[in-house]
Amino acid sequence: MNRFVVWALKHQEIGPLVGLVALSIAFHLASGHLFFTSGQISAVAALSSSVGIVALGVTILMISGEFDLSVSATFALAPILMASLVNQAGWPPLAALLLAVSAVSVIGLTNGLLTMFTGIPSFIATLGMLFAIKSVNRMLAGGAPVELLETEDRIIRWMGAELPYTPFTAPLIWMFGFGALLWFVLEHTSHGNATRAIGDQEGSIARAMGVPVMQTKLVNFVVCAVLAGLSGCLQLADFGYASVDSGRDHNLMAIVAVVIGGTSLLGVRGTVLGSLLGALLLGTLKSGLVLVGTRGEFYDLLIGVLLLMAAIFNAWAKTIRDRSGR
Repeated sequence: MNRFVVWALKHQEIGPLVGLVALSIAFHLASGHLFFTSGQISAVAALSSSVGIVALGVTILMISGEFDLSVSATFALAPILMASLVNQAGWPPLAALLLAVSAVSVIGLTNGLLTMFTGIPSFIATLGMLFAIKSVNRMLAGGAPVELLETEDRIIRWMGAELPYTPFTAPLIWMFGFGALLWFVLEHTSHGNATRAIGDQEGSIARAMGVPVMQTKLVNFVVCAVLAGLSGCLQLADFGYASVDSGRDHNLMAIVAVVIGGTSLLGVRGTVLGSLLGALLLGTLKSGLVLVGTRGEFYDLLIGVLLLMAAIFNAWAKTIRDRSGR
């Protein structure tokens, strides 16, 4: 039994997976067998992929011991830039997408440089960046949503089209594709090894061993910002518009998804699969509550409860692992 417990604690994806299955069954029964319908599954996929892609970037950054609270504003900035360039300047969607992604990558790099060279916590550096980007978003978009006028372009269809014979749209496939790539990087590359090493004790041990701490963290800040911007652009292609309120709570929801998935707030430990399952669980929770007619206030309440439970469980699991020496 002890060996099984230790094994289960080492594979913390099991927790969110069990929770996801149990929650889906509960909503299916409570809704009169309406949860596993194409429309409902489509809603879960759309909600999950939006947060899930952002959560992937947050995962790799948190493993390296840092945070980025500006991802919600970055999520809105990239599609606003993309739509504005397409609509007003007549740019091809691909060129507009590349410029938007380049812009948010500079934001990620700036976040990293501020954190590394000033010595202020990334929590504070990115919180300041959050407010700065929100102001830029309001200046670019004003108070009205920015609609994407060019919707028949091939690039737009690849980004947001419905998948034939399924209730899913392209962003869900992009989420799993980015997840597979990030999993490979974390598990099978030197950058992944360095990412886990620098998350321990603020990278002091890794630095002494010759691990490029600054370079690794800067790359992870850029990856986090780029994935947030890409997620916003994918939602733009799917929905056809973006606004300053797009992804308003994604900075917090992504952290919740990542913690539910087993990533430690202290760095080092975390999994891509766990973060994806955490995002799917959040999407299921929100969609299911709407389906059964629950008041919206209960969603925030349950999110808070889930976050606390996940954090407590992760701390308990770490204690058990440390005692077992594994």
